[in-house]
Amino acid sequence: MGVVAALIVLIGLAASIYGTREPDKSKTQSFAEEPEKIREEKPYDTPSNAKLAAPTPPEAQDEPNERDEALPDAKLPQNTVVEVPRRTNAYGEPILDDALQKPPVGLAKRLLEGICDAPPEVSPPTIVEPGEVVTCRRCPAFTADAGARANEFRIAKYIRGYFGDHKAERIVAFYRGCEPHSSNFGGRIIYEARATGWQPRQIDEGSGVADACLKVPVSTHRDDLVCTSSYMGFGEYSSSINYYSFAGHKPRRSELIATRFSANSEAEGGSQFYGWRLQSERAGEARLYVGVEEVGERGASRVESFELPVR
Repeated sequence: MGVVAALIVLIGLAASIYGTREPDKSKTQSFAEEPEKIREEKPYDTPSNAKLAAPTPPEAQDEPNERDEALPDAKLPQNTVVEVPRRTNAYGEPILDDALQKPPVGLAKRLLEGICDAPPEVSPPTIVEPGEVVTCRRCPAFTADAGARANEFRIAKYIRGYFGDHKAERIVAFYRGCEPHSSNFGGRIIYEARATGWQPRQIDEGSGVADACLKVPVSTHRDDLVCTSSYMGFGEYSSSINYYSFAGHKPRRSELIATRFSANSEAEGGSQFYGWRLQSERAGEARLYVGVEEVGERGASRVESFELPVR
């Protein structure tokens, strides 16, 4: 009995020691108390009536948005808000994206050799024309001033592409000179490649010179064009954007939108284009967004949307 009594005494002593120790509240705080503690230490810094957006996962924040760099989907709804670039020159005039280029001297000579009645001339640079200019000595036979001495007839701009259904590359060139103001001082020539070089296939005399053009991919071996053109007369400035389809033998033109404003002090006002944007990810599916602003009214602008190709 002496041994048993000793064990009972030891067990009672241990229970009295460990049973009276205070619990560690820092380690036993309930989960329900943690949110309240966080709210006290880091309160939201937003108005009480503000709507908190759903948090974005960290991986989505760090990952670059590749679609911002590439062209957006052409199947965007027509009322989708798309930002149209707005750029101006030193005079405050709008600058549009443009795929047209000034032909280098060698190409300009080859293009004019097929329509000039004599070898073309190369003029030195001037203040107006910083580079060399290739011109015909006389106005070609198809122009309004045929046969007249002309040192200004030249290929102003050109673009290469598959403009037609024959699956061969062509050049659409805009010439300037030998045409009256009523014809906007120029026209358009379509060239095709032959064994002897670039030869004119179709001439649209007096059709004017495009201000800017964008190439619209329709299929693997066919491109169309969307171009802007402008005309100034009697103090009124008119602009239009036209779609050119090369599906048939002759290009078919469809006017998408036109603007006009008056520079006269008595009737100043109107609208003009301030930019455009062609969005296409695959051939045959494209959409053109055009920015239009009211002249003289700061901030009054809108964006028009057009599905391309025009069917």
